[in-house]
Amino acid sequence: MSSLTKVQAGKEAQSQLYNESTSTMEILAVLKAWAEVYIVAVERQKSQSDAHTESLNTTASINESCRDLSTSADGLLELVQAELGTLSKLWLAALHDFALLTLPPEYACQLPIEGGAFYTAETIENARPHYHNSWALILHATALWLTSTGFLVADQDDGVMNLSRPVTPTTMCQDSSSRASLKSPEDVNTDRFHLILGISVEFLCSPRSDAAMENITTCLYALQALLDVPWPR
Repeated sequence: MSSLTKVQAGKEAQSQLYNESTSTMEILAVLKAWAEVYIVAVERQKSQSDAHTESLNTTASINESCRDLSTSADGLLELVQAELGTLSKLWLAALHDFALLTLPPEYACQLPIEGGAFYTAETIENARPHYHNSWALILHATALWLTSTGFLVADQDDGVMNLSRPVTPTTMCQDSSSRASLKSPEDVNTDRFHLILGISVEFLCSPRSDAAMENITTCLYALQALLDVPWPR
């Protein structure tokens, strides 16, 4: 858990030990690793659930194997679930950073002057590659988390996250102070949905020339998870 604690300390505390670019790389690597563990845990639990259903009419020995698999899957998922409250906020913050960093140059006025959650304005160019290496798994994990909650979890602190609605000509260069600091659960859900959907559609419609097939697949899995509950539909 120490790695997650260091991430929570923020970029100011990190920069006391490392340069800002290294801090960004370390933070995103930690969030990506947690995302991968969560994805594996959810997939194992789903496989265990499917196997259990299929084994209802089979022998006792097969049922015993299913119980062993269930214990393993539940244990891994419980490990991550204990930190999901914190992880979900950090994942959303990282995705918000990524969405801003991938805006076209003509929309540079959307970028916060002070930098993002995990990068500073001075290190923006050095930070971009780290976000490009981490965003896909974080996106998938966040979509799975939202699916698991049924879009029913709305933190009172979500206003502080300043998650943006999809970028449109009417929202370009608006002063962030003009946006309401307190949001209704419906607005929070809308922001989260649009953040994930916007990143996914932008990437799939205009993939980078060096985009890995793994990222394309992961992005599609994230969209599938996002639309797997009634609220987005």
